[in-house]
Amino acid sequence: MAVKPVNQPIVPPSWTGRRVVQATLMVVALLVGLWLLYANRIALFSLFVAIVLSTAISPAFPAHWDPKLRIPRGQVVAAASIVSPKY
Repeated sequence: MAVKPVNQPIVPPSWTGRRVVQATLMVVALLVGLWLLYANRIALFSLFVAIVLSTAISPAFPAHWDPKLRIPRGQVVAAASIVSPKY
């Protein structure tokens, strides 16, 4: 590997028009994605809370604890949410 002398400047790679357009589109896409996350933060937070609660409730109230009863999972979750303490 050749080492450049200290007194020579490091030349950055040349940017073509295509590369500038691609970089600009990537930055714009990133900003639009961040804006969409910010605009939908309430829905995303609600989805996150629902996933955490369903994970927490599932072991406490399993839907298939007695196969003879055949209680639908929705009813088990509704019963668990009614029975669970509200803070």
